[in-house]
Amino acid sequence: MIISSGNLYFVSDQFFQKIQDPYLKINYETTKRPHYFAITDHETDLYWLVPCSTKIEKFERIIQKKQTHHKPSFCFRICSPSLKIILTVHI
Repeated sequence: MIISSGNLYFVSDQFFQKIQDPYLKINYETTKRPHYFAITDHETDLYWLVPCSTKIEKFERIIQKKQTHHKPSFCFRICSPSLKIILTVHI
């Protein structure tokens, strides 16, 4: 499979069955969520698959709450309000 930076991807159920990490987002049967945005790290030539969400309002509230409590909110990035896509980086 050729991965292209800047595209959205769904990760197969087989991956989640093989890895069995309780902290990874799983594919939900009816929505096929989550979807991932591919980013290339040019220093290492690795691809990062960053979880995405279309629940902008939910994450705007989370960001606002974190900022109100002076906590970091850098792990969320609203990359396209018009397309309603947010990247969620969990570190």
